[in-house]
Amino acid sequence: MGPRDIDLISHPRLSWRNKLHAPYRRTDESSGKRMSKLEPAMDRFSSALDRLEATINRQVLRAEAARQLQVKVDTLSESRAELAEELDQLKSEGRRLNELNERASGTLADAIEGIREVLAEG
Repeated sequence: MGPRDIDLISHPRLSWRNKLHAPYRRTDESSGKRMSKLEPAMDRFSSALDRLEATINRQVLRAEAARQLQVKVDTLSESRAELAEELDQLKSEGRRLNELNERASGTLADAIEGIREVLAEG
């Protein structure tokens, strides 16, 4: 992974939380009201980032699950193709053996008939 790539797989580091809240925890008299309004906004922002992070994590998990399913589907498709080819070969072999069986039966029937004729003459 290069220096500019974003890692969406490993667990995100939540270092932004401390950085967001640390500068706004001051409540001196001159900026008390302004800071008190900023705190809820920062809390909402932090909550929104938490939800975004959770959504991204769910999407990453879904993408990984979809990738794993696709690998399984591809494997099953390959297996199915191999089995279909083997089935076709076995059907062809079965037809060939049936034809040989019919020929052998005909030859045996002719031989039996010939033997009967010879026995009947003699």
